[in-house]
Amino acid sequence: MSEGRSQSGFTLLEIAIALGLLAGVLVALAQVILYAGLTTVAARRVAVASVAASEKLEQLRGLAWGVDEAGGQVQDLQSDVSGAFVTESGGIGLSLSPGDSLGRDVPGFV
Repeated sequence: MSEGRSQSGFTLLEIAIALGLLAGVLVALAQVILYAGLTTVAARRVAVASVAASEKLEQLRGLAWGVDEAGGQVQDLQSDVSGAFVTESGGIGLSLSPGDSLGRDVPGFV
């Protein structure tokens, strides 16, 4: 009976194996895309934190600090550096922070 039929084409088993392989590849690809998205979010957070820290350091470097001709210290002890912009008064400038400032929130210190 099958003498006149052509034998070209795929069997059901071959199609099932191909679909299984395709499903495995798609699952792996989805995991890679998810991991790439999470890594991108983490990298963005690190970049924003680095830029913010760099800007704060530039603010602090811009405050007066040094020694005058008579040998006295020149330092800014009144600028407010707790915000995004430095204001001329109302702050603590380059004053020393309290000893426990790492363990509690101290107004005026960032």
